[in-house]
Amino acid sequence: MTQGDPFGRDLASFWGPQGPDIDFNEVTGIDVLIQRIIRRISTPKGSVVGCPNDCIDVRTYLGAGITNADVQGIQAEIQTQILRDEAVLSCNVTSSYNTTTKALSVAIRGSSALGPFSMTLSVSAVSVQLLNTSANG
Repeated sequence: MTQGDPFGRDLASFWGPQGPDIDFNEVTGIDVLIQRIIRRISTPKGSVVGCPNDCIDVRTYLGAGITNADVQGIQAEIQTQILRDEAVLSCNVTSSYNTTTKALSVAIRGSSALGPFSMTLSVSAVSVQLLNTSANG
């Protein structure tokens, strides 16, 4: 890592129906953090060696019968996981569930060593899709 690039470099990922895949292009800066956040909330808890309490797979919560209380709980779990990343200084998560499409919309606003960031995700039972991101919050 260089002084101007506190998150280092990573291989770019894209998310499809089977989960993350590598496209072998390099990403830097806030894009590294965005990818870490998506991995953190789309990886089953305990599946990362040496981190038994890290990660959640938010897709496992989706399906018929989700209540507003369930959405609030999922939102809190997402926020907790994002705040576990040492590069995230603060974070606010808001979400809503569409009962027709059975998709969860997740808006994340936070602050990092590179400044504010925001991202919006669409989560279904089979995929986590990054809809947009901004390095200006």
